[in-house]
Amino acid sequence: MTAFVDQYGLSRATVLEVIVNTLSHILSRWHQMEVMVLYSEGRLQAVGYSPYFGGHRDWDIDLRTMRGWNTIKRMLDQEMSRAVCIKDVRAFKSREHELRWGEILKHQEEGLLVEVMMDDGQTLLAECPYVRIGKHERHSEVFKRGAIRAFHLRRIDPILLNGTPRLRIILDRESKRLPECLLRERLVAHNVRMIGLHLLCEQRIVGMKTVIRVNRQIPRDPIIETACELSGERIQVKVDKKWH
Repeated sequence: MTAFVDQYGLSRATVLEVIVNTLSHILSRWHQMEVMVLYSEGRLQAVGYSPYFGGHRDWDIDLRTMRGWNTIKRMLDQEMSRAVCIKDVRAFKSREHELRWGEILKHQEEGLLVEVMMDDGQTLLAECPYVRIGKHERHSEVFKRGAIRAFHLRRIDPILLNGTPRLRIILDRESKRLPECLLRERLVAHNVRMIGLHLLCEQRIVGMKTVIRVNRQIPRDPIIETACELSGERIQVKVDKKWH
């Protein structure tokens, strides 16, 4: 059990739950009866239940003499990977629709492979489909290998890749949230007081124009820097002092 905890970074309780559920499923199939695996007094115990004269009969199954441990280990590894994937989805799902900076690793057939930087310093592999990038910058030097670019974190989902559970992280450069989040970040970087500031992207025509509404005047430099990251896309800021 400790080996699984160290290998997969899961809690002891999660590892134990995966082991018990997986062994119960495997043994029930192998013995063609319902088998329940329990963890008691520091060891695993397996009990089978079969129909017996209108009731049921209990069968103790000795795990120590059981064969097929290579198959069991393989299935346990798969289920541990699934548990890790579920844990990661729960941890990162709340990060959807945020601004994320990422390094371009390479161009693939249908999009970019990007190493995304998360808040805790962790990096994750993500993909940004070409169809989610404006035509004006899709194949430009902006996305050369090694470049650091801003992305909108569109979606995080669990998938099976060759039978192994993995996270699939989808990015884009076309969302209205991208210029909005970029401008917020640049305002903070310029030490602009954010308390009481309302900021909303009302319209975006990718590669041409973005309209952002605010409730008070903001400095010009953060606006210019936002436009620069978006490959010169025009940023129009509308001040609506009556907006609260």
